[in-house]
Amino acid sequence: MNKKKWILSGIGLLLVILGALVFFMRGRQSDLRDFSWGMTREQVKQHESALLESEKDDALIYRTTLFESLVAQGYYFTNGKLSKVQYVSLSKQKELKSSEYLKIRAELEHRYGPAAETPHDEYREIFWNTSQTRITLLFYPEQAVWVLQYQP
Repeated sequence: MNKKKWILSGIGLLLVILGALVFFMRGRQSDLRDFSWGMTREQVKQHESALLESEKDDALIYRTTLFESLVAQGYYFTNGKLSKVQYVSLSKQKELKSSEYLKIRAELEHRYGPAAETPHDEYREIFWNTSQTRITLLFYPEQAVWVLQYQP
């Protein structure tokens, strides 16, 4: 009987340790690849491998692809710390931008689940909230422009 208690206590302790590890690792996950909120401009520049197009005091703008779509990727800084990441479609064709929007929406819903939607007359806004990030996908049908942004 005493041996059973030791075994159950050992299993319980193991489960507590595993739970703590999962919690710790989960807290370190990022919605932004290898980036995290609060990084400096220099840290972002060291981590980003895309082509740097423009550099301002509060922004770094790169040209890259997202879900096979050509985009401008902006890293925005407040008080020198990363505070927003934004992707804007660079496709020229209106029909292509609309299909890109649907593809990105489907991929984000696959990753984060169903989106919440905020109704607007001139554009569509859907969003997801994770433990660290608000992810917003905007689509302006008249201009056929989509914007994907991440903010803490």
